Amino acid sequence: MSRFDDLSKLLSGFVTSGLPGCACALAKDGEILWEGYFGYADLERKIPMNETSVFRLASMTKVIICTAALILYERGQFLLSDPVYEYIPEYKETYVY
Repeated sequence: MSRFDDLSKLLSGFVTSGLPGCACALAKDGEILWEGYFGYADLERKIPMNETSVFRLASMTKVIICTAALILYERGQFLLSDPVYEYIPEYKETYVY
């Protein structure tokens, strides 16, 4: 049994539940450890998801930034009550109208 069988089942389950297709790759130190493609890149033409599939992303960086920030918070690197300008000085004189 592969180390990533559970991940394959999870992503395959997303497709079974109605997601047209999804893809995932895991890498460490520049080496791809695992990649999987599930469902269709084009559902109408039945083109399977693959390594060349194109995804439209919108506001996905918010999730990444929040996750990174909360990891740093858990490690005690900052407090949620700290002013942002202590870490990004350009925000010191920023006002909302």
